[in-house]
Parts: sequence; C-alpha cells; structure tokens
Amino acid sequence: MFNIGIIAEGDTDFVTLQNILVGYFDKDITGYVNQLQPLRGQIGGWSKVFKYCRSVNFKNDSDND
Repeated sequence: MFNIGIIAEGDTDFVTLQNILVGYFDKDITGYVNQLQPLRGQIGGWSKVFKYCRSVNFKNDSDND
C-alpha cells in the first residue's frame, strides 16, 4: 500500500484533510495517513508548519528508504 504524511496547522486541519482523502480514495485509508506536524496534542500554527518544512525532521520523515 502507501503512506501519506500530512503537515497541517492543527489537529482539526489534519482530521479535515484526512477525511477528504478518505472520500477521494473511497475507502478507509486512515491507517495509512500520518500526522507529521503538529503531533497530536501539541499546539500547531502556521509558523510551526513553515519551521517544520525547513527542518531535518521533515526530510527524515519524508524519506522512503
């Protein structure tokens, strides 16, 4: 199968994007969708989205090796 990583401003944005993907693929893919930023329960925000995208963590999390 595949894995999808979502970088969102907050938890509600992640859930919304995840549900859009479930509708697009027309099946439950929630086990293949990972929240990369913010981690569950952490405070998000656009500044953290941009900071994460520039970080080494983003490169490591997005590698498919």
